[in-house]
Amino acid sequence: MKLKKLLLGIGVSASLFIAGTADAHVLDDAVEWNGHYYKIFANTCRTWEQAKKYCESLGGHLAILDTPEENRRVYHIMKELGYSLAYFGLTDLGHNGHWKWVNGKPLTWSNWSPGEPNSNAEHYAMFYFRSEPYKWNDGTFGPDPADTTFICEWDSDTRRASPRKPKSTTSKPMPPNIVKVSGMGKDRNSAIRDAARNAVQQVVGVYIDSRTLVHNSVVALDEIYAKSQGYVKNVSVLNEGWQNGSYQVNAQIDVNTDANSSLMNQLNMIMMLNDPRISVIVLKENNTTSENAHDTISEGAMSERLVDLGFSHVVDAHIVSNLQDAKLLYNIYNGKTSLSGVGASYGVDFLVLGQSNIDVSKVSLNTNNPQSVGNADLSVKIIKFDTGDIIGTFTTEGKGVDISHKTAERKALKTAANAAAQKLEDKFKKISANPMQGVQITILTSDYNKVEQIANALRNLNGVQNVNIREHRNGKALLEIETSQSPNSIVSMLKPATNLQFTVKEISNSSVQLTIN
Repeated sequence: MKLKKLLLGIGVSASLFIAGTADAHVLDDAVEWNGHYYKIFANTCRTWEQAKKYCESLGGHLAILDTPEENRRVYHIMKELGYSLAYFGLTDLGHNGHWKWVNGKPLTWSNWSPGEPNSNAEHYAMFYFRSEPYKWNDGTFGPDPADTTFICEWDSDTRRASPRKPKSTTSKPMPPNIVKVSGMGKDRNSAIRDAARNAVQQVVGVYIDSRTLVHNSVVALDEIYAKSQGYVKNVSVLNEGWQNGSYQVNAQIDVNTDANSSLMNQLNMIMMLNDPRISVIVLKENNTTSENAHDTISEGAMSERLVDLGFSHVVDAHIVSNLQDAKLLYNIYNGKTSLSGVGASYGVDFLVLGQSNIDVSKVSLNTNNPQSVGNADLSVKIIKFDTGDIIGTFTTEGKGVDISHKTAERKALKTAANAAAQKLEDKFKKISANPMQGVQITILTSDYNKVEQIANALRNLNGVQNVNIREHRNGKALLEIETSQSPNSIVSMLKPATNLQFTVKEISNSSVQLTIN
C-alpha cells in the first residue's frame, strides 16, 4: 500500500511539470558555483526523459559536468545535501552508443569509474555511492524511486528570481561548525587562508557567545586565529576569481569542533559552560547513617581533575550542607527521589553523584607474608541540578595489593578514582563541545496568547532554535529551547523583541522563569 501511494505521488508530480511553462528564474535554494546554479530533486520524476523536461520547464537543464572542477563541486553539493546518488545530463540513448550531453555536445572529457559504462541496458550517467568519489556510473534511472534523484543546472546568464522567497522556517539549520565565508588575498592560497581564518573566527564566536575568556583573552584568541588552517577539516570553494586586484574565494568550510580537537582544547571549557558550579559527591555503598558516608578519595580525585581543567567553581561536597543527608542522596542516586523534589536553590549547576564499593580479601602467597587484595568499583552519574536530567554516566574499577588491609583498600579506590577523573574529563569535554544547550523557560501567565507571543519572539532570536511549548496549565507554561546563548543573553534579547512586559523571577545556568505583568 505504501509503495502504491508513493508511486501515485510521483506520477502526479510528473504530470504537473509536463503541463508547465518554462520559468527563466533560478530557484531560490539553488547552490551557486562559478556563476552556475544547481539544485537536486528526489522522487519528482519517474524517467530520465521526464527529469530532462522538468529541468527545462524551470528554465534550466540537466547538469552538464564537462570540466574536472565543475564535476568535483557538483559532487560535493550532492554529498553536502545528504544524497548518495544523482543523475545528470549525459546519455547514450539515441546516439548510436555514443555518450552526449543534453545540449547535444559530444563527450570530450569524462570521469567514468573503472570498467564503466558496462551495460547496454543502462543509458544514463550518474554519481553512485558504490563508485569512487567524483566517478561516474551508468544507470537505468528507476524504476525504484530511490534511483530517480537528478541534478538541474541554471547557466550564468539565467536571471535570478526577484524578490527572493523567504527561507523556510522549518528547514534544518546548518551545523554551527560549517559556515559559508569569503576570503581575499594576493593569490588563491592566501585567499583560502583568509577564508579559513574568517570561518574559525565565526565558529569561535558561536562558541564564546557573550561569555569571555577568563585568562589572557586577547592573546588566546590571537593564537587561535593565527593557527586557523590547523582547525579546518574541509574547504569547499563555491566560487572564486580576481576582483578589484585581489583574488577572492567564497567557500563552505567545516571547522573541526570534535571534542578532542586542537581547537576545542584551546577554547577553555569555562566559557562554553558559563563557568558552572560543580559539586562532586561520592557515597560509600550501603552506608546511609555513618558520618563517614563519603568516599573522600574519589571526591578528591575528580574535583582535582576539574580544577586542573580550569573550572573555578568546584564546590566542596560539604558546603552543599542541605545534601549531606546520605539517605536522601542514595534515594536520588537510585532514582527513588527526584532532584527537583529537594529544591533547586543549592547554588550548583552540575551534581556529579557517585557510589563506590570495595571488597578486600586475604591472599596467602606465602604463609609468612599474606597479602590483602582490594577490588573497587565506582559508578557515577552527572546530573543537571536544576532539571534533574542525567547527562552522563560511567563506571570504573580499581585494584590494590598490600600487606595492610587499609592500604590495599585505599590503593584500589585510588585507581578507580583516577580512572573516574579521566572519564569525567571526557564527559565534560563532550558536553562543552556542543554550543547548543537546552534551556527551560517557565512563563507565569494565564493568557496562552502571550505564551505564543513569547515563543514566536524566541524563534526569531539569533542562536535560538527548536522552540517548543511543552505545557500550559494553572497559569503556568513550560517552554524548551536549544540555544548557543546564555540565559542572561536570552532575556536581554527577548525584551526588545516583544511588546509584552515581563519580569525575571528566577534565572540559572539553564533555566529562566518569567512573570508576564
